[in-house]
Amino acid sequence: MAENVRLKSTFSSPLKWKLVILPAVHPAQTHIMLLAPLANLLILRPSRHVIPTPDKERRLIPFRGGHLEIFVTRTGDPDVDPQYFTLAFPGTEGRAEKYPTDPLDQWSDIPGEIWTVNPPGYGKSTGWAKLSKLAKAADTVYRAFEREASGRPMLLSAFSMGTLSALHLAANQSVNGLILRNALPLKSVIMEHHGWKGLWLGTYFLTWEVPRALDALRNARRCNVPAVFLVSGKDEVVYPHLQQRVIDRYSGPKQVLQLPRAGHNTGLTKRERETYGQLLQWLRMRVLPPYACALNDRSAYVPQAIPQDCENGVWVA
Repeated sequence: MAENVRLKSTFSSPLKWKLVILPAVHPAQTHIMLLAPLANLLILRPSRHVIPTPDKERRLIPFRGGHLEIFVTRTGDPDVDPQYFTLAFPGTEGRAEKYPTDPLDQWSDIPGEIWTVNPPGYGKSTGWAKLSKLAKAADTVYRAFEREASGRPMLLSAFSMGTLSALHLAANQSVNGLILRNALPLKSVIMEHHGWKGLWLGTYFLTWEVPRALDALRNARRCNVPAVFLVSGKDEVVYPHLQQRVIDRYSGPKQVLQLPRAGHNTGLTKRERETYGQLLQWLRMRVLPPYACALNDRSAYVPQAIPQDCENGVWVA
């Protein structure tokens, strides 16, 4: 999500008439009509260019007369069925083709499968990119994802804007665990970045365009599955204190990895990845059944640096 967004200052003649006439007819409805496209412009940064993905399988899921594009990656022995499934949601400028395969690469001894979603307007997913479509798109993919998992453990992984969809699903559907980086309370972020630009009241009206289904703070209170949160300490988009609001409201057991030197899109250092791996092992103990951990005569778990009875913890890499 870009912090500074330039909006077009020229309008067509019909829109000028709407700006003059509609407020006199019904001010509240007019605010909503005019701010809906503005909210999408400020927040969503879709792209449709082709990204080669030779190591991923492309699938299409029917959605509102069109389709949603997902990319599937599998690890482990190809002759062994996946023992767990992960559904992933990239950030507002991200794409499914480029999303990392965590936790597959951290749990390489267990066959697993990850589905990564391009929401409407991204990649080859049809339709326009709109906030109002994100929750419905997530629900649609989840139904296909759940059928494929067929009772096996299901995790959600998400980055920034994608955490809205992940928390929506975790609050309303059956999943086993979450991995979230830069969790996003969207209304708070809008007010923080654009409040003064809209003289606060105008920006407050803009937050009305965030669907209730994407209210991260509300959804976090309704989640009870184990979660790992990663917080970028120098995040210039989702400020750390805003991420903390989501973490504080999350009701399930959680481990938090603080990344003091990381910006919004900064990759993990070697030391950070080591600590992150330990947190994923904590999550693994809670979401994967015992039979999935000793395939191919490998050791079930690496030595644990995090006590397994620790339900909530904060770690600094």
